[in-house]
Amino acid sequence: MRARLQESGVQNVTMAPGQSGQFDVTSDGALLYSKHLMGRFPMDSEVDHWASTGQPDAAFAKVLGQA
Repeated sequence: MRARLQESGVQNVTMAPGQSGQFDVTSDGALLYSKHLMGRFPMDSEVDHWASTGQPDAAFAKVLGQA
């Protein structure tokens, strides 16, 4: 996933493992995805969205209260 994002031009990608197999994806300090909050691994379409916009997709933004 990191390689897919970096190949698309997203810089400073961080994937931080957490407890119980959860992880967060951030770019430049912005939270793009949290397996813990979503309850699943991200889909390719979500990864592609982060790569093209640098922003969380609509479903995750809704979970964050941003939509």
